[in-house]
Amino acid sequence: MAAEYHVRRARTAQDTSRVMALRLARFGAGIDEFDARATQIMVLEGDALRATFRLIGYADGADMGAGYSGQFYDLAGFSALDRPALELGRFCLDTRHDTGPAAGREADILRLCFAAMAGMVDSTRAALLFGCASFAGSEVGPHLPALGALKPHISPQWAVGRKDSHIIDLKDIAAPSDPMAALRAMPPLLRSYLGIGGWVSDHVVQDFELGTIHVFTGVEVSRIPPQRAQALRALAGQIDLS
Repeated sequence: MAAEYHVRRARTAQDTSRVMALRLARFGAGIDEFDARATQIMVLEGDALRATFRLIGYADGADMGAGYSGQFYDLAGFSALDRPALELGRFCLDTRHDTGPAAGREADILRLCFAAMAGMVDSTRAALLFGCASFAGSEVGPHLPALGALKPHISPQWAVGRKDSHIIDLKDIAAPSDPMAALRAMPPLLRSYLGIGGWVSDHVVQDFELGTIHVFTGVEVSRIPPQRAQALRALAGQIDLS
């Protein structure tokens, strides 16, 4: 792990305030009712908060509908999952002040975030990591190529039901003319999910309150490529989230 980065839980009221300040800057929304049961993770570069996200644990698939994602998606199809699940949410990556050599470090920070997730997955014995992967802005037009590139990644196994009235069906979106450019246009978190075998729902939701478009995204832990899982666990071994 790069020496300048440090990953830990938010432990104090000051930590929580910093997490919420970054959320407000990125989403326009701070604490909500789901934070009471969440573990807040912080990625620091020196004393600067570079990224944060929360993880909420569920005993099994039948419990998932009570979480944040369950507000927008019907998750009754996961009731057959008899293993714990972890919901990732409120992911914020702060690159607002990156210049010069500091620019372009998103990949390093994302790697640390996924290593922290791997540590939590192992400690909770979670079988599924899931959440809402967000695109900036609630207008669909700018994101059509990236959304079209998601069609091959729709889950063939898990049925994510439709609950919200503001939905866009992925099957109605044309495949992108430049798949590589469409992939680059995806949010980094979503691109990373897909890179470890993640999948998405067959529709996206327009969230006008937060000004985003999001898609339900899942990663089945058993399907993560072994080499990627091994690398993430090795990095997770350098992170203390106790």
